[in-house]
Amino acid sequence: MEAEAKRIKLSAEYQSQIQETLQRMASKDSLEESEYEDDDISDYSEPPYLKEHLVDDSPEEEITQNDQLPLTPIEATAKLSKFRPVISKPSDLKYLLECKADPNMPVATGNITPLKNIMSFASTPHVVQMRNLLLEYGAKESEQEKA
Repeated sequence: MEAEAKRIKLSAEYQSQIQETLQRMASKDSLEESEYEDDDISDYSEPPYLKEHLVDDSPEEEITQNDQLPLTPIEATAKLSKFRPVISKPSDLKYLLECKADPNMPVATGNITPLKNIMSFASTPHVVQMRNLLLEYGAKESEQEKA
């Protein structure tokens, strides 16, 4: 009983750390975006809400660790909790996993595991590769998920 209570407490603390990291990263991003704001409306680029939904059909290039800033394991796990497989590539997932993202992180109520996220929302050409990446990096797959 005591061991279970300790496990629940550790899981809650870990989830709290992930949420704090997400909030810190979001506030950092909003500060960086505000540095580039100006009143010139002649910007002909896509609006931010549309950029999130555009799919890049160009050939996939492998992203190396030199192309992106290294993340701490907790930052990588936080990003994995918000990972959007429908608009991401396997190389994006591999980068997070190489930064030691936890594929078995505790999931907040109402959310799904990274493996279920991939299986449900990844684009058809990427499902198998993303699933295999998660399993390779230690994701635990239930009998229900295997089916």
